[in-house]
Amino acid sequence: MKLPIQKYSASSFCGLCNDTLKDNNKNLQIITIFLNDELDSIYEKLEENEFIIDNSSFGEIIHFSKIYQLHKENREVDYYLLRHSKYKEIYFIFTFNGISDLYRTLFGIIDNIPNVYYLWLPPSYFDNLKDIILKIEGSYMTYFHGKKVDMGKQECKRPMFYRDIEYTGDDAKTAFEEMRFVYGVLPQAIEFVIPNSFKFKINKRGYYTLYYGKVEDFLNNIIERFIEMVIKDNQEMESAKMDIKKENGREILETKQVIFEIEKDISFEEFREFLTVMEKNNFSVYNTKLEEGSVIFSSNVVDEQKGNIFSMTSDGKRFTIIPKYKSSFVSIVRFHRFLTEKIDQLTKIIY
Repeated sequence: MKLPIQKYSASSFCGLCNDTLKDNNKNLQIITIFLNDELDSIYEKLEENEFIIDNSSFGEIIHFSKIYQLHKENREVDYYLLRHSKYKEIYFIFTFNGISDLYRTLFGIIDNIPNVYYLWLPPSYFDNLKDIILKIEGSYMTYFHGKKVDMGKQECKRPMFYRDIEYTGDDAKTAFEEMRFVYGVLPQAIEFVIPNSFKFKINKRGYYTLYYGKVEDFLNNIIERFIEMVIKDNQEMESAKMDIKKENGREILETKQVIFEIEKDISFEEFREFLTVMEKNNFSVYNTKLEEGSVIFSSNVVDEQKGNIFSMTSDGKRFTIIPKYKSSFVSIVRFHRFLTEKIDQLTKIIY
């Protein structure tokens, strides 16, 4: 859905979105992304994929759109990009198109831009945000989607099988707690109602569906809570580097590593399964060393999705990561997500 062309401020754009939500019976999708580069890197990739970009007609808002065919009919998808007022690397993407349009036109493109990532919600932060929302008087859950991690490291009564569970009902909070206890499922998406304020869905990938409510209040009171939770971790991963600098005429190697720690150690016997799961998630290893006893593992890792390389060493519990060859830290973020979602939900960053 294309909005009227005019010079919007962030506030006036949110006001128009409020009116559109009320008058057109449409849901608003809000995607949160982190861009570790200039906007031109996004423009270039969008134009390669036949998007039309307008960065001058909408004031503080950048409009980009695409027409694609579905069942032999043309569908137009309109997106609106707004920069975060405090954190200049964070952007919001707004659209009144449906989720299926996003999957067909945008999500795959963002996945494959080297210096862009979704503001993913790790399970612990997802839980924190859920608890904050449910403390608001009268609020409740109406839907959840949960999955079990690949290697089953979380505690539950029935840990041996993969699970993918969806549930709809006003008692979704109780049902989710039961499913998590019995099957160990992690949240993928949760829908909330805050009476007289908002109805919305949060997805772990960092996008939100707002069914009703004031957009600016939703950004400030819900999404901003999450951003403040994760910004410290993101800044720690962003600081990772391997540079050569000159000092007194000499070249000095300057490195900054990031350390992840999982709750339960991976044994030597489990490490080969771990590497197989890595490959399935588009992390390729080379120059690998794995020794038995107390686990000693070292390797270079290629992120086939983002095109970056990093070195990794591990004793089965801690994973030390350093980006290589001026690679973007975005692949470190993706590896953090891999460890948390596929290996151990209690993965944490060691500062």
